[in-house]
Amino acid sequence: MLCAYTNVYIQGKHTFMLWVMKDYGLEESWYIIFSIVDPDICIASPKYRFADSEVLFWCLHRESGENA
Repeated sequence: MLCAYTNVYIQGKHTFMLWVMKDYGLEESWYIIFSIVDPDICIASPKYRFADSEVLFWCLHRESGENA
């Protein structure tokens, strides 16, 4: 399984999306696992995937400049 993520800014909204390719090499098998729309998130990225498939994320907040 291949994963990718995007951080996009469209019409004043920051959106983070996590994509998975279910069948490697088959372009049509990409799907979004989830997306987060938050005007205060500037950047988000996955940092660690646990054995139970839980994912730890890092994000930078636009207003405060703090990491979470």
